[in-house]
Amino acid sequence: MAMSYKVRFWDIRERPKRRTPFEVRWTVNGRERSESFITKGLAESRRAKLMTAARDGEAFDEQTGLPASEIRAIRQRTTWYDLAHAYIDERWDRTPGNTRRTLADALATITPALVRREARYSEPRVLRRALYSWAFNKRA
Repeated sequence: MAMSYKVRFWDIRERPKRRTPFEVRWTVNGRERSESFITKGLAESRRAKLMTAARDGEAFDEQTGLPASEIRAIRQRTTWYDLAHAYIDERWDRTPGNTRRTLADALATITPALVRREARYSEPRVLRRALYSWAFNKRA
């Protein structure tokens, strides 16, 4: 993850006749970023947060354009795997066998699509098999 302190902000741009007409724009190490908002107040608030992070000396991620504090907050959130695993654990004891199999199959099918592209695993088929046989099987 490349971080940069080279951040520039532009004025809020109004784009009439759009669903989210107010756009906050900034660059991180020359790469343009933007977020759109419904109201100008929301756009000003977001711009102020980004500018405060830059003034406080926070580095910005070049890939996402977000300050380091926001990147940390995102990483501390509950992951999809944790949610899916907790869901299986909560439902396991009160569901019949075929429903358990269906739940495990559905979660094991969707999970590889939610894995980051830069993550390393052999292939989706192997990941799906591991999830179905082990992670989403409470008895295993």
